[in-house]
Amino acid sequence: MGKNNWINKLITLILFGLIVTLFSLKINSDFNGFFILLLVSIVIIFLGAKTNNEKLFFVILFALVLRLILAIFQVYIGNLPDSTADAVDFERAGWQIANNLINFKSTASSLVLLFLKSDGTIRYEILISFLYFLALRAPLALAGLNLLFNCLTIFIVYFTALEIFQNKKIALTSAIITAIFPTIVLYSVITLRESLIMCFFSFSFLMLVKFIKKGNFNFFILSILSLIGAILFHTGLVTILPLYILCLLFKKTKIPIQKIEKYTIFIILILIIISIYPFISQKIFIIKTSLSRLPGTLSKYVTVASRGRANYLSNITLKSFFDLIWQTPIRIIYFLFAPFPWQITSKIDLIAFFDGLLYFILIISSIFGIKKIWSENTKIGLFSILILLMFLITFGWGVSNYGTAIRHRSKIAWLLIIIASPVIYSFFTIINKKLFKNYVHQNS
Repeated sequence: MGKNNWINKLITLILFGLIVTLFSLKINSDFNGFFILLLVSIVIIFLGAKTNNEKLFFVILFALVLRLILAIFQVYIGNLPDSTADAVDFERAGWQIANNLINFKSTASSLVLLFLKSDGTIRYEILISFLYFLALRAPLALAGLNLLFNCLTIFIVYFTALEIFQNKKIALTSAIITAIFPTIVLYSVITLRESLIMCFFSFSFLMLVKFIKKGNFNFFILSILSLIGAILFHTGLVTILPLYILCLLFKKTKIPIQKIEKYTIFIILILIIISIYPFISQKIFIIKTSLSRLPGTLSKYVTVASRGRANYLSNITLKSFFDLIWQTPIRIIYFLFAPFPWQITSKIDLIAFFDGLLYFILIISSIFGIKKIWSENTKIGLFSILILLMFLITFGWGVSNYGTAIRHRSKIAWLLIIIASPVIYSFFTIINKKLFKNYVHQNS
């Protein structure tokens, strides 16, 4: 055991030395990008090996190789879907901020203040600028950052499913689906914040599951901190926060105040304030409006969000609370499954339609899968449903364009995969048994 600890420390020291050397020399952006990809690959392979699970290790290895190939393709060969709009803007803005730092046109303290008072978009640009400041303008470095968080999500999905179902085969099924799910793979290599958000969001749910099962308040603290991490990069997820607080009340856990350091509570409160600041400060959000003006405020926001070729439901108006009630299920359906066949007008729409079809399969499987979760642990089943519904209501109203919906629904794909995994595992088990019987019958 001691020997292994020394080996781990030695590897950590070597990697740290290499990183310091790289960032101090700043050889060139291509070298730095490949170097960071190498470091990320070593970390992921190391973590995979530490699981002592050969099958999971090969799933992780396959996911890593697939993402490395796509990352190199995206940077040096061609453009992947959804990589030429917001992704380009993020990259350019991040480099501009980094360039200002390099040329002493701005200071680190000013960026910290900007990070604290800005929304998730600008915070992600600042994160990019930090990486560019250290490694020069290396797009592969950005791909490496997203790739790291994306592969970590596979681990998290596996261990969450294992925690819920106590079945390694079901957990492995969830990891396999996450490793090959098209949009999860796509957003692992292009300059968008989805992988970062998915990682924090999924880890917060894993900690919440552990808290529900074991009642250890430390797990609840970790779940809140991780959720705040996700909120920092997309303020819309702030609507999930009350559900976590409700879970604490529902669990009726005695909070060990005497064991919690005062600075921990202070840090959590500060992080909550920072994460919800844009939500409060921007007039387009509901919190700043009175309840009576809610339909009108939402209507204005939906009108703005429904612009563009891929908009949907732009002809449906919101005028009252009754409209809010009957339109919500429709907006959720469009958010999850659009574009529908009658909306397909180009080749890119066919790809989007295929994505919606995958979510249809996940939703149908989840309807049956939630029964198994409910039978395993009623509270986990309840809060899985509540978190999923809150997310769908929030983004169902926040999105009115299926191009944008594809990106946003990927943020919750990991949870749908976990819920659906028992059903998908059972389906393929039945198929394999039938194929085996047919093979035996033909060769007997």
